[in-house]
Amino acid sequence: MAVTETIQTTVQADFFQFYVTGVGDSDPWPFHMVDGFGYEWRLWSAGEFAYVGTGGQHAVVDLTVEVHDAAPGEPGPEWDHVASTSLESAGAVELRHWDPPPTPPAASLDLAAGSWRMRVHWADLAAADGPDPETVMIQLWPAAWARTSLDRCWEPWWRPEPSDTSPDGRRQIEPWVADGKDGRFEPVGGRGGAEAVPLPGGGRIGMFARVMRDPVEGTWWVEGQDVREVLRELTEEAQAVIAEPAFHRIPDEVLAEGRERRDAQDDR
Repeated sequence: MAVTETIQTTVQADFFQFYVTGVGDSDPWPFHMVDGFGYEWRLWSAGEFAYVGTGGQHAVVDLTVEVHDAAPGEPGPEWDHVASTSLESAGAVELRHWDPPPTPPAASLDLAAGSWRMRVHWADLAAADGPDPETVMIQLWPAAWARTSLDRCWEPWWRPEPSDTSPDGRRQIEPWVADGKDGRFEPVGGRGGAEAVPLPGGGRIGMFARVMRDPVEGTWWVEGQDVREVLRELTEEAQAVIAEPAFHRIPDEVLAEGRERRDAQDDR
């Protein structure tokens, strides 16, 4: 086991993230695909694109990348948070700032074509939103594709296991990903306004949160933020939420058109 190459560079993160990508792999970058656990663990991969989270919103990152010929030893105690994922290389990868091309990458790295394990380490996270650069190390070694794993969790980033019920016993989906793929629900409207309001069962309903309806059950649900993003049932309180001045209801004819389109797709 040996380190075959080391790169040290500085990456400008923004919106708490930077990337490891294939060379020129930007058409488009799959930002929208990062899921709830990807953001929670600060690491997510879609083959030749990997998202790496940061502690600060607009962080300058002192980044070290080590290429190993085999799996390295366990992370040392200096690292606050450690997560691992898989990365596909076509022969080279780029370490990318938040800005996509044509902004040049922070650095490029020749990496043999194939599947690699990528372990990311974060240090000194307690000071991550301050003026000093953040410290991140990425280790890469050849390995078969495997799921992302959370190897060590920094305590302020720790979250309990997801639950399908709220603290007061309501049904919920956690984490909720608002990608429209859960066909049980149809949106009936959403909140405007700048202020969050309490989410029944704990948490908050934020700006632009949607109220959803399950037409088969006849139940009503709302998007909110508790431990994670959730879709939580609020059938008894639904009419009060819809009656708020900040709520914008989708017209019935628009909902009907949406149902017709979905039915037509299902019939194909």
